[in-house]
Amino acid sequence: MCTDGGNIVIMNPKTGDILAMTTYPEYDLNNPYEINSDELKTVWETMSQKDKTTSLQKMWRNKAIADSYEPGSVFKLITASAALEEGITTTDKEGEFCCVGYIEVAGVRIKCWRYYRPHGPESLRKALMNSCNPVFIGLGQKIGKEKYYEYLKKFGLLEKTGITLPGEANSIFLDEKKVGPVELATIAFGQRFKITPIQLVTAVSAIANKGRKVEPRLVKKSINPVTGEITEYPVKEVGRAISEKTANEVLDMMSSVVNEGTGKNARVKGYIVGGKTGTSEDGVNTGKYVASFMGVAPISDPQVVILVTLYNPTGEGGHQGGGIAAPVAGQVLTDVLEYLEANKDKKEEIEILEEVEVPELREKTIKEAKNLLKELGIELNINSDVQEINNDMIITEQMPKPGVKVIKGSKIEVRISE
Repeated sequence: MCTDGGNIVIMNPKTGDILAMTTYPEYDLNNPYEINSDELKTVWETMSQKDKTTSLQKMWRNKAIADSYEPGSVFKLITASAALEEGITTTDKEGEFCCVGYIEVAGVRIKCWRYYRPHGPESLRKALMNSCNPVFIGLGQKIGKEKYYEYLKKFGLLEKTGITLPGEANSIFLDEKKVGPVELATIAFGQRFKITPIQLVTAVSAIANKGRKVEPRLVKKSINPVTGEITEYPVKEVGRAISEKTANEVLDMMSSVVNEGTGKNARVKGYIVGGKTGTSEDGVNTGKYVASFMGVAPISDPQVVILVTLYNPTGEGGHQGGGIAAPVAGQVLTDVLEYLEANKDKKEEIEILEEVEVPELREKTIKEAKNLLKELGIELNINSDVQEINNDMIITEQMPKPGVKVIKGSKIEVRISE
């Protein structure tokens, strides 16, 4: 359950067309004053007119364009793009980086999300697959804040997208002059700044569009009902963010994230999907998180870029983007790609995907769960801060839930009791 709602945006990266945009909780457009919350309905008559107005405006708010958030690890796509474009790194040099669970920046120790079991030697591809924070912090340091801010500008992340909807918000970045080593480090892995979902979708669409950025488009043409006059709204290209070579390299790494890394739950039968998972703190010391997944499909000829953003997810699914946002994206892409009649990738280019049903893992030991999942061809991912995990520990939560169909090789996220 997403306590504070969520949204999904789907964009055609070549034209900028917004194919879908939805926000939850929703409301009835035909009855815009009808309250969509049972809790709010019970106190509505006791509220002041000012509070009623505020509540209605919040209900009508399009979070995809009007609300900014910390994107988390999805933003590593921007850092990777800048580093590759600048020739600082390559995609597949084994052992180029080494995760020891943390990195020291100006006397501050910043942990990897998997600090309790460090990733060890990695290439850039594996670092993206593992979503390893220290690697991207190190790349941010090598890029430098001046050059990094140039790429923020190239990707359009320092200004509004220009989408023709009222209420678009802008990003919130620290002024470049005030950015120190620690601030640059946190930006490099997607924290301590805010952007809107539409800004992030537009930026990643540039990667999917061979490095060229286009402005989001809601209307292709309009027809005057009286005169029949047609007004065309052409595709508006607004600059190049990165080279085609770099864009192709990033897309290729994104496919590895979904095929083998944290985004396995977003795989779609018949297609090569690229993606990046994200899990970010919703503010400092709030105890709230934002789980997200950015996807591009089909990788061979991108037709759609999708961003699933879930605010303050609670309950048995946990709050990791790979565990709860990626499956949503996979299900949506399955329907969307079929609806668009997107060309499937050649069989020799993709792994033959088989669906299996997720079993009940709760109240089972880790050992029992591993044996059960091994027979089904599913991986177990333990989401826990417990440093010493043994096979007798009991699973208390799982995501996806029992009965959901997933593709063989997917990861089931579980939590354990100490």
